[in-house]
Amino acid sequence: MIRTRVGNLVKVKNQDKKKTANSEYYSVIMKKDGAYIDYLFTDVEINVAKERARKNGEDRVVRSFISNIFD
Repeated sequence: MIRTRVGNLVKVKNQDKKKTANSEYYSVIMKKDGAYIDYLFTDVEINVAKERARKNGEDRVVRSFISNIFD
């Protein structure tokens, strides 16, 4: 089982909102293949991912010892 630190989703306002766009998103920076990448998710996308994790608990990562102390 992979252990990791906990990240934070930050709710941000859509600064240049188009007519059909969401008024806010969840922003997060994640590290992938050694590079830091910015991501924006909608409420729907977060809820879909949350449900997928609930249904596939065997595939989730768990909090590391350090995370349990500091996060």
